[in-house]
Amino acid sequence: MADSTKDPREGLFELVPVRLNYPHLHVAHTPQKTKQNPNPRTQFQTTCIIDNVLLGSDQGRKLLGAVIIEIKRVAVDKFRERANNFMTKVLHSKQGVDGNIASDVGLRSPFGDGAAKDFGPCTLTFNLRGDYPFSLVDVDNNAIPVIEGKNPPMFYSGCYVSVWVAVGSYNNEGQGISLYPRAMKFIQDGERLDNRVEASSLYGGPLDKNDRTNIENLINGGGAA
Repeated sequence: MADSTKDPREGLFELVPVRLNYPHLHVAHTPQKTKQNPNPRTQFQTTCIIDNVLLGSDQGRKLLGAVIIEIKRVAVDKFRERANNFMTKVLHSKQGVDGNIASDVGLRSPFGDGAAKDFGPCTLTFNLRGDYPFSLVDVDNNAIPVIEGKNPPMFYSGCYVSVWVAVGSYNNEGQGISLYPRAMKFIQDGERLDNRVEASSLYGGPLDKNDRTNIENLINGGGAA
């Protein structure tokens, strides 16, 4: 029988605020084939960006620090002596963590250099992937239902969210530590990263009678009134 008193957050870590990039949260996505990954899996996924909003606050650095401590614990538990060199490199890299600096010991960090992907200086990235749709809530903690074939428009490239993650190791198609999604909450809007524009923002409102007449005349070859 499940322990109803157990804290559902036990063993999980929150990172907030982070930004989303190309979220596929309720519709699975298949990445393009690469030499490193010739047979990509179809999964629910997104890239998360840690920028100065999180890194610039004491609370944000405290949250990130707790994740780094857990990464070290999992790495030591799984990879033993290799983990010491791995974590030394991770913790002493230019930005605190970087997904590429541990390659010489054969282990991958979950974090990458956001500046290398044009997300701005002193930014970090991490990927979240899973075989099931993400568990989502809005800013008021209302659950976002899964609608087949539709990603929730509230969660777009550039918005700010809170994510709860688990830290775990992997040993297929490489070795390393990854972050696994458990829940996500919309926090607030942010500047879009995908260059999409809402049509309503480009039009001032409904066409008045004169506008309609002018457009009809242009379409019918009569010219504007």
